[in-house]
Amino acid sequence: MALFKYRVSDSNGKISETVIEAESKTESLSRLKNRSLVPIKYLGETNKAIGNKKSFGRKDFDVYDFTDQLEPLLRAHIPLEKSLKMICDSMEENKGGAVVNSLRRGLHEGRKFSDLIRGHGDRFPKIYGELIESGEKTGQMAQIVAQLRLFLNRSKFIKNFIMNVTMYPIIIIFVIFAVMNIMVFFLIPKISEQTENMGKELPQFTKIVFGIGGFFKDYWYITVALIIGVFIFVRIAKSGGRCKVILDSFLLKIPLIGPLIVDAEINRFTRTLSILIQSHVHVLESVRIATNVLNNTIIANSFGSIQADLRGGDKLSSAMKKSSFVPKIVFQMLQVGEETGSIGQILQEVAEQREELFQNRVKRMLTIMEPALIIGLAVIILIIVIAIFLAIMKTNEI
Repeated sequence: MALFKYRVSDSNGKISETVIEAESKTESLSRLKNRSLVPIKYLGETNKAIGNKKSFGRKDFDVYDFTDQLEPLLRAHIPLEKSLKMICDSMEENKGGAVVNSLRRGLHEGRKFSDLIRGHGDRFPKIYGELIESGEKTGQMAQIVAQLRLFLNRSKFIKNFIMNVTMYPIIIIFVIFAVMNIMVFFLIPKISEQTENMGKELPQFTKIVFGIGGFFKDYWYITVALIIGVFIFVRIAKSGGRCKVILDSFLLKIPLIGPLIVDAEINRFTRTLSILIQSHVHVLESVRIATNVLNNTIIANSFGSIQADLRGGDKLSSAMKKSSFVPKIVFQMLQVGEETGSIGQILQEVAEQREELFQNRVKRMLTIMEPALIIGLAVIILIIVIAIFLAIMKTNEI
């Protein structure tokens, strides 16, 4: 959809500017009429969708803040449309107000809230629209949004945790890259040139090291092309299709990284499933939604037969057991939940345990990675220093 900007007058004669999201200019005028606004002047059109709009380099909508405000309003039995109006009034136009106002307009037009959420693309995580739809079907919107709030806050905590613990390794990698570039593009060529001018032959070890440096200096565009190619491939893979399957399969095979991805996806699956089942959503529907929110297609496909198995009379624990990615402890605890009739609570406990385990694994991995990177940096510098030292010694020979 495009954005159509107008200067308008409301029923009280107040003049203001507004942006209407619509498929065409005719539809935008119709939406203005539905909102009792009279267009005074057409101010232009932009083809950028609301979902891609940015403000000062940051997304102009915070889903965490939106959910934090929406949950207590619904819990207080305030109607959804009125809740959105209250949230919209508290927000600036360029910091979420336009998005919330768009959701309100959609409700006025008779559209489902879940469809409106999905229509805003990556502003809302995939799980948001799925859970809102389940709330619409069961009539438990307030409970679902409360669970969503907990889910998002927990996800935000884990995301911040990962960012904090990976900051130091990223700095080390940047230092390694900077040191390598300084030596390859400045120091090594200078020493090689001086040695050649003196008519001296470099030691074999120095030739090898300087040759590697020279290759990266002369053919730097190959490295750049590879980086750009990987970036383009990842962007294409994000849209789905065969490329995504290839990327997801490759990531699972990477040592250390693969197991972390499996942990994160199983945590997401169990957490989503626990929210839905505790909100009295049917198990079949819960499994469908929980599978849809998974990011890795290989893991999601391994859950493809669960719904059919449940329809065939299998228990959830037995159906999940067929996936090679589900840890043994998960379906063992599920069996306990099925016996006691507390599947949702058991799944929540499983999710919490798995999230704690995930954090511990990340810490252990980085505990190993940090000294490994430092040692790697030291070894690289030592090799280059030895090569340079041998070259200097050679030039000083009489």
